[in-house]
Amino acid sequence: MNKKIIAGAILSAALTLGGAGGAVFAKPKKPKVSKPVTIEQAQAIALKKVPGSVENSKTDTLKGKTAYMFEISRTKGGLTDVWVNSEGKVVKTQKVKTPKTEKPSNKMKKTKKMKEEDSDGK
Repeated sequence: MNKKIIAGAILSAALTLGGAGGAVFAKPKKPKVSKPVTIEQAQAIALKKVPGSVENSKTDTLKGKTAYMFEISRTKGGLTDVWVNSEGKVVKTQKVKTPKTEKPSNKMKKTKKMKEEDSDGK
């Protein structure tokens, strides 16, 4: 009976140490590091987010990180700036305000009769 207890204890110790030893000597996992997206890939991502045509692009810094900025002329009209980070995620979009052309004034034009009344002193 003592032999069974001793054998069980040895087997238990071996399994315990073997499992712990494996954890101690296991290689740490390296975090996944993906390659930065190219400007062409970033442009495709931006156009998927905002359909249209790219009018301008540049490399920009957004919140301390490098990002590509695309000025897109939307298919529905207007301009939108889209920022895509180096991981390929859209981090910001912003509609660009364009100056509006002046609308004709709704002020009433003076008629000849009104001009005549003004000159008569009435």
